[in-house]
Amino acid sequence: MATTGVRRCVFGAVCLAAGLTAGEIAHAQERLVGYVEYQSRRETREGVGRLSTSAPTLRVDGHTHVWEPWFADLSAGIGLTSSGTRQGDATQSGVDVTGGARLRVFPRSIFPLEAYVERIDTRISGDIVGPEYSQTVMGLTQAYSPKVGTRYSASLRHMEREDHRVDVQPATTRTTDDFLSLSANRAFEHQTLDARLDYGQLVRDIPQRADTRQVGIVRHRYAGESTLTIDTLASIVDSRTEDVVDRARSTLNQWNSNLFWRPATTRPLLVTGSVVMSGVDSESNGAAADARTMVGTAGVSWQYTPTLALRSNVSATQIDASSGTSLATFGRVGLNYSPLDIPLGRVSYRHAVSVDLGHRTDGRTDLSVVETAGTVSHGVSYSKPFEGGSASAMATQMLTTLRNGAGLADSRLTHSASVDWSVAGITSF
Repeated sequence: MATTGVRRCVFGAVCLAAGLTAGEIAHAQERLVGYVEYQSRRETREGVGRLSTSAPTLRVDGHTHVWEPWFADLSAGIGLTSSGTRQGDATQSGVDVTGGARLRVFPRSIFPLEAYVERIDTRISGDIVGPEYSQTVMGLTQAYSPKVGTRYSASLRHMEREDHRVDVQPATTRTTDDFLSLSANRAFEHQTLDARLDYGQLVRDIPQRADTRQVGIVRHRYAGESTLTIDTLASIVDSRTEDVVDRARSTLNQWNSNLFWRPATTRPLLVTGSVVMSGVDSESNGAAADARTMVGTAGVSWQYTPTLALRSNVSATQIDASSGTSLATFGRVGLNYSPLDIPLGRVSYRHAVSVDLGHRTDGRTDLSVVETAGTVSHGVSYSKPFEGGSASAMATQMLTTLRNGAGLADSRLTHSASVDWSVAGITSF
């Protein structure tokens, strides 16, 4: 009996450390999920030609707890995708195999630990040349949440990748990517504050090159009213590159603030604004350079009717560099007319028209032009849900045109068609 009492005390202490009560110790079901999907797309572009793709996918995922649901859970899955592409007379076929596993220890506690591994293998053949690759990613995340609204975490990730190509030499290249991140998040009344430190190193063997990046970020978000949000971010990024011929370093300091305001109007109205200020100091093989940039934007979007939306936006960009100071501006007004879909049984017909008028200036080239743009699109869509899955198809045609006072005249006609079919099954044991 003494042994039983000790076991109960140990069990209770573990549950208490994990942040659980007796009522929260639920028994989860093991489950297996199967998923099948087929996607097909056919597109014709003016001046480019026809492009068609198809991709059937089969995936199976499983989930189970380890010992007790509060202690740990394990999930794993594997997927297979066969793809085919045709562009003109050229073809390409490929097979992607993906797999992964994820283990969570004390998932409902104040200090959950998560480890994962993911694997991708790609093989292709045909006239359209592209890289085959295999990639493995392993990671670990430890979080700590002592109270509601406060969270600290540390993440570590390692990636290894091999690329294989038959059209270049050497045929095989290798890349490794290591990443470490520390973060803290605090939530206050109407405000949140986030801080993060990142360190990453990307190493390639051919050509030999190492990229190192250190990032510091502080973000503040204010949402004091239901209609007003102000998001402010300050960051510093220190980047270094070393290869066989060059050593370079750059430092980017940036501050930006974004405003979103949705006043309580009868017709939905959205007012946006942003200010971005950044500075770059760089050095390459002893040669130094610097630049300062300031960008300001403002925009208004007004849903005048359920089918008609009016919009307007302006922006100004000033760049101060060693070569001088320049200013560029852009202003635009436009509308979008998108009537409600017309139901024709299980088929729906939709169409839309978009028109924009703008003015652009650039002090570097003394540019001052008026721009007009328009888009007309229409298409049909079909959807049929059934038990365990769904099927859908869509065909669209879009004409886009752009004109300006500097002689630019561009028009593009695009035809596209797609088919999507999927089914999923779940079993518990």
